[in-house]
Amino acid sequence: MKIVFGHPATLDQDIRPVLEKRFLQHKSGAQYRFKFKKYLNIQLVISVLFLTFTTAFYHSFDVADKLFAAGFILITLINCGALLEQRKWIYYLECFRLMLIFTYVFFKFDLLSLIFLPTIVLIILERTFALSSIYKNYVLQYEKVDRQ
Repeated sequence: MKIVFGHPATLDQDIRPVLEKRFLQHKSGAQYRFKFKKYLNIQLVISVLFLTFTTAFYHSFDVADKLFAAGFILITLINCGALLEQRKWIYYLECFRLMLIFTYVFFKFDLLSLIFLPTIVLIILERTFALSSIYKNYVLQYEKVDRQ
């Protein structure tokens, strides 16, 4: 119990490197990383501005507007966290956020019966043009990391 909950100095220092290598997560030395600083900053600025606008006019929004604002901001912040951790499912989260926007717009214009149209178009575009690879190449833009 002293090893688990105690001070690191109580552990035998001779076996510590072996235990750290075995039990700690080590990130692979990636040769590439996302060059997304502008994209991340734009998302954060839009999220903060949208949150400020929502807070200012909260009393005049109906339930659908409030739910959309909360969902959009929440998904944007999750996306920013995923970008920082360089997760592979960022593209799918972007698609979900896009579908949330389409759903809200169609709901506001009373065209909810057409909600599957953008979904079908997005699936066709993904199958035809491989949107995920285009997204990774042009939005995330990999850059080579110089290892020393």
